[in-house]
Amino acid sequence: MRWKPPRQTRLSARRGQMNGTERAFAMILETLKRAGLLEDYRFESVTLRLPDHPSYTPDFMLTWPDCIEFAEIKGSYVRDHGRLRYRVAVDLYPEFLWSFREARYTCRKVVGWKVETSTDEGDRVAVELDRMRGGRSISGPVVVAGGPPG
Repeated sequence: MRWKPPRQTRLSARRGQMNGTERAFAMILETLKRAGLLEDYRFESVTLRLPDHPSYTPDFMLTWPDCIEFAEIKGSYVRDHGRLRYRVAVDLYPEFLWSFREARYTCRKVVGWKVETSTDEGDRVAVELDRMRGGRSISGPVVVAGGPPG
């Protein structure tokens, strides 16, 4: 019997390639960028060093006119070590805005987000989308948990 290399599982993430949940969020960011409310966004462009040599790469870096925000995007399953590294990064780099977003699905389609932010200001993306649409509510439920995670 010949040896076969192990197959990659469907859930394995490839560095630098977005999954479906990240693509859904990128579409929202592209809308804000085209409207001139967001200067730029980049996917996995920054890797931060954490204590004891682990590293953390946020999914998105958002460049707003007045600040920089790092956004972590998760689907239906969130691992403990991913959330832990996010929280350590929030504590180590308080000069940035931070958001942790868990997608809410209906029939495998993202219909809303549960959002945890590092400040009491709330979800900047939802606020800008709402303003862009003339005060009309954004599509899908958005639950915002403000303040430092923990």
